[in-house]
Amino acid sequence: MANSSFDYFRKNSKFAVILLGVLCIMAFVVADPLMQWMNAAQTGGSASRRGEVAVTWDGGKLTEGELSSLVSKRNILVAFLRQVEQMGAYEAMLAGAPANLPTRVQPLRLPTEYEQGVERDVLQKKILADAARKTGMVIGDETIVDYLMALGRDRVDINAMREMISNINLGRTRATPEFMFDLLREALLAQSYLSSYAYTQATVTPDQRWNDWLKVNDRVVVETAALDVDGFVSEVDSPSESELEEYFEKYRDVIAAPEIVDNRELPSPTPGFRKPAKAKLQYVRTSYEEALAAAMDEVTEEEIAEYYETNKTQFVKLGGDLLMSEDDLEVEPVDDTPDEPADPADSEDSGSDSETPASEADADSTDADSVEESAADAENDETTSPAPEQSSVVGQASPFRLASFQEEEDAADDAAAEETVEVEAEAEPATTEEADDANVLDEFMAGGDDEAPTDEQAADDSPTAPAAESEEPEVQYQPLEEVSEEIRDTLAQRKAVESQRQKVDDLLAVLKRDYNVYFTQRIDAEAAGETPPEPAEALVDFKKLAADNGLQFGETELLTFFQMQEMEDPQLMYYFQQVDQARPLAVQVFRRGGMELYEPDSAYDTDRNFYLVMKIEAVEESEPTLDDIRDEVVAAWKHEKAAELALAKAKELAKEATDAGRSLEDLFGNRSELTIAESDMFAWLEPVGASATGMYALRLDDPGSIEGAGPDFMKEVFSLGPNEVGAALDNGQDHAYLIRVSQREKSRSELRQAFLSEWQVWPGIFSMQRDHVRDATRAVVMDLLGGVEPDWKRTADVSPMDREAAEGA
Repeated sequence: MANSSFDYFRKNSKFAVILLGVLCIMAFVVADPLMQWMNAAQTGGSASRRGEVAVTWDGGKLTEGELSSLVSKRNILVAFLRQVEQMGAYEAMLAGAPANLPTRVQPLRLPTEYEQGVERDVLQKKILADAARKTGMVIGDETIVDYLMALGRDRVDINAMREMISNINLGRTRATPEFMFDLLREALLAQSYLSSYAYTQATVTPDQRWNDWLKVNDRVVVETAALDVDGFVSEVDSPSESELEEYFEKYRDVIAAPEIVDNRELPSPTPGFRKPAKAKLQYVRTSYEEALAAAMDEVTEEEIAEYYETNKTQFVKLGGDLLMSEDDLEVEPVDDTPDEPADPADSEDSGSDSETPASEADADSTDADSVEESAADAENDETTSPAPEQSSVVGQASPFRLASFQEEEDAADDAAAEETVEVEAEAEPATTEEADDANVLDEFMAGGDDEAPTDEQAADDSPTAPAAESEEPEVQYQPLEEVSEEIRDTLAQRKAVESQRQKVDDLLAVLKRDYNVYFTQRIDAEAAGETPPEPAEALVDFKKLAADNGLQFGETELLTFFQMQEMEDPQLMYYFQQVDQARPLAVQVFRRGGMELYEPDSAYDTDRNFYLVMKIEAVEESEPTLDDIRDEVVAAWKHEKAAELALAKAKELAKEATDAGRSLEDLFGNRSELTIAESDMFAWLEPVGASATGMYALRLDDPGSIEGAGPDFMKEVFSLGPNEVGAALDNGQDHAYLIRVSQREKSRSELRQAFLSEWQVWPGIFSMQRDHVRDATRAVVMDLLGGVEPDWKRTADVSPMDREAAEGA
């Protein structure tokens, strides 16, 4: 074999790929989240807002600035802990340990995003840590060092950790070990306090587990008869003046908006009398399809050949494992020989699926912060292939194992029960006595003696090294003629996107010059107390711009923030450079410091079309008086009372239908005030979007024919017995429904049998377990708060940018 650097790389490609992946992960984990959150801390609101009180509770309060600081510190801590954990996993893998080898301590899984509830969580952890200190719990520096060493699988030395910390930029200064120790100390104190309630959090009774399972697996079809609430408004008397004033005051500061219930957006049952800001847009649009057709003719054979040579690794011939030869695999003898030979691909899958029991341990653990991914993310990650959680068979061993890992895997299996018993004690380092560790932090800063084991020590503990690697086969690539059309499509798509972007950017530059002139004239006129000038014709009307440049013209109506977010045609997105994220264009239109009147800007949609957009009309948010909207308030009050009458009537008819024992169609099919329909097959909750770990989010299921079916509707449906007819309102209280179960997917006995076969692992179990832990944790926190919820002065867990946009400032 030729002795070249390429040969060396090919021979060690497995480790090289792992190393490259870990380096990319480090850069992603530390750099991107840190910069985003440091920017968020600096731009999270005006100076005046940072002093405003964000939340109060029995015994304390936090200003906007203090809350923003806690969120930023949370992200810094999580980034550091992930880096330690990932470096430890990488070093352990190099030493021959299994890739899924768990740590000796339970990693902290803490929310970092607004969508994950980070603001509520940092407040909760502060309250718990304060309670821990009051009870005498102490987390010493020595405990923190021990925790970090265990998190890094005893393979990340103190020097490496100190370097990680020093590389964290806090703006004008860099992070110090003292700073990081204090952040971790606070998190461990909160965890330790919760751990004292471990039994309550981890306990799920058989009856709870059965009911959890039923919510996902008991599927029915219902026959409904709908009563329109508006049909009962005429029966409602007008409110008295005092009733009307009380009702107006209750909702005067509320902006009418949909609500999220069990991860599904539903109409709100309550009104809102505060008038939201509105905006009207005009736009011109390019056509991706036209640009793509033109680009297909522009792609040359030379460009295709150049792309092929530059990106040749994309066209490797399939058919073998390029990182491991077959000689490296050894079949482990098993007692029961399968009827059919196992597929090596299944062996790899089972290796990755082995993470599922660890995930379950996290979900059943005492740490309330072991949460699944948010539903919003989960919905964007839907998959049709079954995830590990779907399987009823847990822990089935694969007949294929790496020979070098065999001995250690067996030892790990034998030690699993002991480790499960001891993990509680290891994950709860708090004590009630002050530890004598005054020199621990100094030793950490100086390097200390608690370094990772040397190569010789690691070799003593590692499995037997595999035999000399065999020479790997030469990599083969698909010939150019087989992939030329694929490359042509790729290049054409790139050209189409770039040509549209360039066209929009060129037009935007011209319009920006016109706008800058108008903006300067407007500011000067306002300063002089004069009437602002009219904008240039090009800024007022995009129709001519569209006609002159072969673009499509369009404009919207006056829309609120939520209405603009929900637009389907076009679904406009906007790229925010300061946080390197794409958000709905509505955020830029409505946020403070966002799009000004007649200011041109660019956007794009999910179909790769590019836009020039402009706000041509704006209505400010306002708080009307009762006299201004008296008719609207009266109508909302009457609608609420009419919903009560409609529900009462539906219950009366439901009793009649139950006594008759007939279908709703047979009984009420000739009554014009009732609309009869049959639903799709549905459950109370549906699992959606399995994550990489096999966990599902749960979302309120959609019955199909019933619009806005909420929790009250689902509760009524799944409480009905045989031949019973119930009644319930939809979530928006627009219809009252008579409900009869016309079909069940499985009988009660079939459901019991299915439950007994998969009660330990089923789609959604981790989400349900998380909810139980959350409820138990909430009970602990509420007890500390004297039973009174924290008083948020604004909606929690909305980013400053989105909050300003929603306020329509």
